[in-house]
Amino acid sequence: MKFGKQIKRQKVPEWTDAYVDYNGLKRILQGIRNVKLRNPNPARASQKRLSLFRDFSSINSSVRGSNIDIQEDIENQVIAVHTVQQENSRKLYNTKLLVCGEGDENERYFFEKLDHELNKTNNFYKDKVEEAIAEDALLKKQMEALIAFRIKMMNQYSGEMDSKEMSNRSQHQPGSSRGHAVLIFKLHHCIITD
Repeated sequence: MKFGKQIKRQKVPEWTDAYVDYNGLKRILQGIRNVKLRNPNPARASQKRLSLFRDFSSINSSVRGSNIDIQEDIENQVIAVHTVQQENSRKLYNTKLLVCGEGDENERYFFEKLDHELNKTNNFYKDKVEEAIAEDALLKKQMEALIAFRIKMMNQYSGEMDSKEMSNRSQHQPGSSRGHAVLIFKLHHCIITD
């Protein structure tokens, strides 16, 4: 099954707007490929072959690791990705095409769209994380309130038991007054209304 079809099949419907526009990006890439096939640039093709030779030649000597190789890689880069700080402390990705030539408008457009899609998806993800953190904090507060309520109810229950025992004792002991039982009832009532 093709990747685009898998994405469509596995999408969460209410999050559709947050997904990367895979088909749109694919159409742009196909357009770039078609332009390159119709208008081959011999200078660019030889440059690409040289770049591929460098890439594959490093496979055989993978332990080179010199600063010259790193500098050469940096000099041969085609794009530069930067982050831009937003007002709300979020970072946006911004890609700049370093190698400019004829017909590179489509490639620039591709990277602009890619940045837009990446930033859209990143922001959606960060929003969902923030929502989950806020919900977690709310649930913690509710749980603390529930625990406090349970402790209060347990204390009340144990207070009721104590007051029932005391009233039973007062009924059986000679010389106890009815006023003592009323006082216990009032204390018990104060506990419940707190």
